[in-house]
Amino acid sequence: MIRMLSFFVLGLLFQLPNNPEAIKPASSVKFQIRNAGIIVTGSFSYLQTAIHFDPAHPEASLLAASLGAATIHTGIALWDAHLQKRGYFDTEHFPRIKMVAKRIQKQANTRYVGLFNLTIRSVTRPI
Repeated sequence: MIRMLSFFVLGLLFQLPNNPEAIKPASSVKFQIRNAGIIVTGSFSYLQTAIHFDPAHPEASLLAASLGAATIHTGIALWDAHLQKRGYFDTEHFPRIKMVAKRIQKQANTRYVGLFNLTIRSVTRPI
């Protein structure tokens, strides 16, 4: 799930213009996972971002996103409640999922690759 979540957040960050105000309050991050052989889709409805991207100087970019872990919505209310409990996101103690760019490098004319830190439940891993 971490991998799918990170791909969707990355995709969102790189599709946005350099203007943080372009993000609408109704924005969301969507995901798709396979659980017990069943494909489940869902979203997080609370998203905050800080974006400063200069294509001429990608190494000086700031790309950061924070999701409200309790805003998970899968269409199955019981599962949403279960995912918020201690065994998964533990939203009472860890209300945010965060992703911050550590390094952005230009690969081609309009193509960039980033190294990010993803933090879930106070555990940070590079992706």
